[in-house]
Amino acid sequence: MRRLAPLFVVVLAMSSLFVMRVGRGAESDDKTSAEVSKWLAREADAYIKSDDKALGEMLADDFVLVASVGQAFDKPTILAAVKDGKLKIEALPAEEVKIRVYGTTAIVTGVSKLKGTFDGSDISETHRFTNVLIKHDGHWQCVNSQMTRVAE
Repeated sequence: MRRLAPLFVVVLAMSSLFVMRVGRGAESDDKTSAEVSKWLAREADAYIKSDDKALGEMLADDFVLVASVGQAFDKPTILAAVKDGKLKIEALPAEEVKIRVYGTTAIVTGVSKLKGTFDGSDISETHRFTNVLIKHDGHWQCVNSQMTRVAE
């Protein structure tokens, strides 16, 4: 047992170093967090104003949204629904927002109380979301968004 004690100490030290390195990667400076927070506010504003042009710049070409019903929507589908008026968002507030930055990638999680309609049907719900953003040509773009309905 005494022979294993030094090995245990080495393993514990190595795992502590690993945790410290992973933790450092997730830290973000105030400037980057502010940029991502601003992106999140602009996204909600673009949906509320049905601004398909702004959304077109904010969403990466290969963007995919996985809605809380499990259906996947790509960028052209989202933009067409906004432009045609099929998707109408009245409110998209974000709460409990957490931003983690890894170089030019940001993971944004939070809770949103969506109020809106799709093709005339009410889609209002409270959901948790995860957005994956990348910094491309100096601007943040969303490449993936996942929504999970929260039971009321």
